[in-house]
Amino acid sequence: MAHHQFEPQLYHTSIGSHEPELHIADGDTVSTTTVDAAGHDASNKSVTPGGNPQTGPFYIEGAELDDSIAVTFDRLAPNRKFGYTNSGIAANVLDFGYVPKFDDDVGRVEWEIDFDN
Repeated sequence: MAHHQFEPQLYHTSIGSHEPELHIADGDTVSTTTVDAAGHDASNKSVTPGGNPQTGPFYIEGAELDDSIAVTFDRLAPNRKFGYTNSGIAANVLDFGYVPKFDDDVGRVEWEIDFDN
């Protein structure tokens, strides 16, 4: 079993057929990073277009169509001390045709992550 230190160079913002970024074997482990929904890295530098960029895909050698895989996350950690949320409601989470009315338009809300707690 190998351990791979994967440094993404390319991100995809669509689910679909993409060439694998890394080939791994059953039982291998991968350490990697990702970017935020806007395409910013740990230093808040824009490295890819936004739209929930994804790291990978990874190709598992020997896996076949209809196989099931199990993925275990040994550790997940934020890569900077702040996060953000858009305060608006995404249209795809509401009933079709419903248009909410709000008195304020706050936009993006930033919040600090307390690593000690």
